[in-house]
Amino acid sequence: MKKQNAHSLSTDRIDKIANLLKNSTLGRPLIEFGLMKEVNIVLDNTLPTAGFFSEGGFTEPTITLNANLSDHSLTVALAHELCHVEQSIVSVVPWEFKHTNDAIKLTRIFEASASTFSTGVAYELAEKHKDSRYLHALEDWEDDDIRNAFLKARTANIPVEKDINAFVAGFKQWFKKRRRVSHYDKAAFECHNNVRNTPFLSLTFNEQAGNLTFKHMENFGHVLTHGNYLKKLMTHTQSWKPRCILEIFQNAYKHQK
Repeated sequence: MKKQNAHSLSTDRIDKIANLLKNSTLGRPLIEFGLMKEVNIVLDNTLPTAGFFSEGGFTEPTITLNANLSDHSLTVALAHELCHVEQSIVSVVPWEFKHTNDAIKLTRIFEASASTFSTGVAYELAEKHKDSRYLHALEDWEDDDIRNAFLKARTANIPVEKDINAFVAGFKQWFKKRRRVSHYDKAAFECHNNVRNTPFLSLTFNEQAGNLTFKHMENFGHVLTHGNYLKKLMTHTQSWKPRCILEIFQNAYKHQK
């Protein structure tokens, strides 16, 4: 990954948090995805959120992180955004779907998966460094309910990367906070519409992804020792019906004029 910032202090911070991830079991493959994609990492002290990943298009793929966060929060936020880098490599972008509802559903799954996996990273770092501030960092973007569900389901005496039940619990919890779901539903709706209403982009992404199926997410989180934890939640049938997370298909965001 490349670091772009005018100040050496900022570059040092990026190096520090990237090395923390690189030296962890769950974080290392995320860093490798970032290197594979040649992602730039930048700090921005005017960012209203913890961070975001920009796929690029006409520019280089970039992760922008909030410079006002602590190093502990930046580390977990970087893990979250690197999950989106992984998703961009192994899946499709939501606006490639013809139907808005498919874009909304995949956005929900993207965000739930990234929040859950970065919670696992926070847990590993907190245990490894005996520092609970990595887990408290999730409060900065109101993912503490996911952390609590993850911790409650955590199985003692097995490595976190093998604890599928904890990841399943965290993933399911993401959908239980209505404000969070509505926020991402609205963003997905607006993004999909903007792409569809831009002639060049509409032609570029016209129905490339077909309809949403399990194949669009079957490789998520494959860095876990026992594979993609989403497989425990879903059944891979022709019609692809989720077994335990029907809320993905319920109450999709509807634009109110």
